Amino acid sequence: MTENVSSGPSEIAAALELVVDARAEVGEGPLWDAEHERLLWVDMTRHLLHSYWPETGTDSAVDLGRTLGSVVPDGRGGMVVVAEGGLYALDANGELDKLVAVGEQLPGYFLNDSRCDPTGRLWVGVTTEAEVPGAGSFYTVSPDLTAKLMLDDMTIPNGIDWSLDGQTFYAVDSPSLRVEAFSFQLSTGEISQRRTFAAFEASCGVPDGLTVDAQGGIWVAFWGGWGVRRFTPDGREDLVIELPVEKVSSCGFGGPENRDLYITTASTGLDDRELQGQPTAGGLFRVPVPFTGRPVRPFRWAPKKRNQ
Repeated sequence: MTENVSSGPSEIAAALELVVDARAEVGEGPLWDAEHERLLWVDMTRHLLHSYWPETGTDSAVDLGRTLGSVVPDGRGGMVVVAEGGLYALDANGELDKLVAVGEQLPGYFLNDSRCDPTGRLWVGVTTEAEVPGAGSFYTVSPDLTAKLMLDDMTIPNGIDWSLDGQTFYAVDSPSLRVEAFSFQLSTGEISQRRTFAAFEASCGVPDGLTVDAQGGIWVAFWGGWGVRRFTPDGREDLVIELPVEKVSSCGFGGPENRDLYITTASTGLDDRELQGQPTAGGLFRVPVPFTGRPVRPFRWAPKKRNQ
């Protein structure tokens, strides 16, 4: 069941707000850090980890010196950074301490979206800079920092999340123009029964980041599609949020009640004329929506068993 949508698309669109005019090359990975009441997000190719504080409207960024994919809390007040080379613990001084390598056997690889499953394993998308068809994959990293290949034969693994009961795994392989669904085994993390959840025409743009709300709705950001779309668990589109920028990369919930949808965008690849028409490209946007997000699951890695 989903909540009754009391606000229509026009009302939601009117509430859309640019909260950080960052002009990021590739904004990605919006994640609500409830402990510090801030929104974390990355500018992948500029190596910047951003922190946005809604209460003050301020945003700060630290250069981590490598291509970034995403971040996830560790459940102890710290962060794990998914970045070029693998997983890293981020210390109070902004320094990265490597925990484990992921996907290093793939030439020209980089790490992309990540999310913890209901039992605490961290799923990480691995792709290649050349976007080689079939070379992409998903790995899991268990709390003891053991990495395991779970799904290959992909190209650009992107947004991932799970259904409310944890029995369905949703994943995007962007060039396929599909969101795929898999049956998910909670105890082992194994996936099976691969199937198409939703397929799109090229005119919609390319599906990118994804999140599932507390009512079971699946939100998908569309790179080149000027917006975010929500789908019910049966695959029906029930809401479209249009943005004033073409390259919409990801979305995630945040705020005190987890009812604000934060949306990252990108400016990469836009020429001068396009940038003039899209002056807010690369910005971080926020819009209140009539749905509630789910708390972010932390990746509680075990310090005494970490790999060097």
